[in-house]
Amino acid sequence: MSIAINDLLREGVIAHQSGNLAEAARLYRAALELDADNASAHNNLGFVLAQRQEWAAALVHLRTALRLKPNMAMAHCNLGQVLVNTGHAGDGLAHLEQATACDPGNVTAWDNLARIKVLLGDFQGGEYAAIRALNLQPNAPQLRTRLGIAVAAQQRLAEAVQHYLQALALDGNYQEAWAQLGITYFLRNDLGSAHDALETALALNPDDSNALRHLALVNLSLGKRDVAIAQFEYLLEHNPDDDDSRLDLAVVLLSGQHTLAAMEQMEAISEAARASSKYQFYLGLALQQNGEQESGTQLLRQLADLPDDAYGVKARKMLLVS
Repeated sequence: MSIAINDLLREGVIAHQSGNLAEAARLYRAALELDADNASAHNNLGFVLAQRQEWAAALVHLRTALRLKPNMAMAHCNLGQVLVNTGHAGDGLAHLEQATACDPGNVTAWDNLARIKVLLGDFQGGEYAAIRALNLQPNAPQLRTRLGIAVAAQQRLAEAVQHYLQALALDGNYQEAWAQLGITYFLRNDLGSAHDALETALALNPDDSNALRHLALVNLSLGKRDVAIAQFEYLLEHNPDDDDSRLDLAVVLLSGQHTLAAMEQMEAISEAARASSKYQFYLGLALQQNGEQESGTQLLRQLADLPDDAYGVKARKMLLVS
């Protein structure tokens, strides 16, 4: 029976790695029918279910895997990611850290810990985890890129550029490195280099919405307003819930004095995104531009009371000018 189970698990992994999640799930379930206490089958099935965003079922199988094998690093790793994705960041992070404690030589565990720490705003912790992963696998372009992202988040942009260039020296077609390199060049105001890197990233993956959004911002900075507007509209056509791109489009329209069109875009932004200081700042400008001076100025005054906020600083400058 153990041979049959191992065959099912091996075939499941092959299907999983090829992207056939339904077949992988079927094979892992078949293994569990032969052995309901197989920790590897529970972990692998939980991972597949998580990829399909079947969170509740994924949690059941991953927790079962850990009940059967408490020191299973990948089960801790997978459970941690599911918990973070379902809003339980603290518990998720604890499991991700436990994964590296169970198996300090597990590259995937360190890489996932780095990714989640950066996502949660612990940039120094993310950098440390990324270095640990890279030390285990020095020639992996994805790990070099992860370290670059953690470094860039700490505003060490020149250092981040070097990490991305090193990743590309390892694999000149590694798309994420090109995308992050372009974004970092943009943050450094090296618009020509940013444009070229983002164009390369999009040639490798035309569906990278983050790269396209930043290319639109680059084109806007280069004075190519019409190109930028078309790119933002393309992004929103394919993802109407992209609040960041919608607000950027509104800002472009405002700068061109297309006030009503800008306000129409802002009205379509989700309630959650409207709480941001960036949204409030541009709403204040839009109201002023629309002739509603008192309402717009009131919004800017509220923002000006935020001492350490970038848009609070912008609001104070606007009020001084006016």
